[in-house]
Amino acid sequence: MLTESSVIRSLPLFVCLIICACGRSVSNNGTGGTGGSSSSSTQFLITVGGVDTLVFKLDSNANLKMVQTVQSGGNTSLALNNSPVQAPGGFVYVINPLCTGINAFSMSSGGTLTAVSGSPFLVPRSLLDSPQLGSLMVDPGSKRLYALDIGGSIVEAQMDTSTGALTFGSASVSAGFSPQYAAIDPAGKSIYVSQFIAGFTSTGESYAGIAGFDSDPSSGTVSLMPASPFSLTSNTQPCDIEIAPAGRFVYTALVNGDAVAAFSRDSTTGALTQIPGSPFPTSHSPSQTCSLAIHPSGRFLYALNLNGHDISGYSIDNNSGSLSPMAGSPFPPQSSPSDPSHTPFTQGPIAIDPSGKYLFVLTGDRYIAVYGINQTSGALSIAGSPRSIPEPVDALNLFQTN
Repeated sequence: MLTESSVIRSLPLFVCLIICACGRSVSNNGTGGTGGSSSSSTQFLITVGGVDTLVFKLDSNANLKMVQTVQSGGNTSLALNNSPVQAPGGFVYVINPLCTGINAFSMSSGGTLTAVSGSPFLVPRSLLDSPQLGSLMVDPGSKRLYALDIGGSIVEAQMDTSTGALTFGSASVSAGFSPQYAAIDPAGKSIYVSQFIAGFTSTGESYAGIAGFDSDPSSGTVSLMPASPFSLTSNTQPCDIEIAPAGRFVYTALVNGDAVAAFSRDSTTGALTQIPGSPFPTSHSPSQTCSLAIHPSGRFLYALNLNGHDISGYSIDNNSGSLSPMAGSPFPPQSSPSDPSHTPFTQGPIAIDPSGKYLFVLTGDRYIAVYGINQTSGALSIAGSPRSIPEPVDALNLFQTN
């Protein structure tokens, strides 16, 4: 169940159209980066766009082989972050905007999705500030799934680990004035939501920030952290948010700040403190940094820049969480296979496969660009021509089956 917080719910949602195109990269389960895959696992890439969910199998060179097309049930591009998420037990969940619900699938070892009995699971309208869901999160250590709507509500659902069915709680909690993206820490204790407007100063000026919530994996209770929100400079427009694998550091892309903001996280209280030197600038301005991905090792962070279509790469200091630009960053965009003189619009999001070998970027012309990741330096190199996909998509995620 969720407890109502004291956050005001009446202000309108402010949405930047740039962000809607950006989506979010979520590694495996919506918790931020996770560990690498085992040698016996098979990896799959799932994209969502328009009305279809597409499943591709990855070979050792990150080439894509089509496995299946499944109807999503409406125009999923309406969601701010419609990336699918994977839960323990192999279940996959995708936003269904047509019915304000969640599609649930079981995933076979070959990557085939089969609808769970009762899917789609409709979110009770009484729990929502808006009839449109914005993103999904899964607590990997419990039976909880959380959904954020674009109006500002966090809704909790209990997952049946045997069937994949969802049962929603009886209450919701406000995520603040202008929620954008959300992430849950690997231990399932804290949820963070980026906000264009996190609050107001005594003189009435707004400031951006991150709202923090305590979550109880056993009961599903979610409540606002006492120290929340964690402020950022006004009008920096924080969007995508990622948590390092160990849960010690939290990062958010500043689309109007041309930088990545970095926070250290208190493992007991969940409180965030900006790391000295934060926000860490991208290589050029304006860069419109929107989508982030953290390497499964926790050593590297990548940021997609809409202006320039390139990718900024950083090394993460294991002790402080500070970011240092990689040699060669920003890494250039790839050319369109149909027109080598044309650079595809890299709309994002970006995502890293569970093995940590490849980084994938959605482009705006039915291609997925692929980069190889140097496991020592983190530097990116183009891994062949962009992969063609049969229809436009606006979100992706990478999964594995054993």
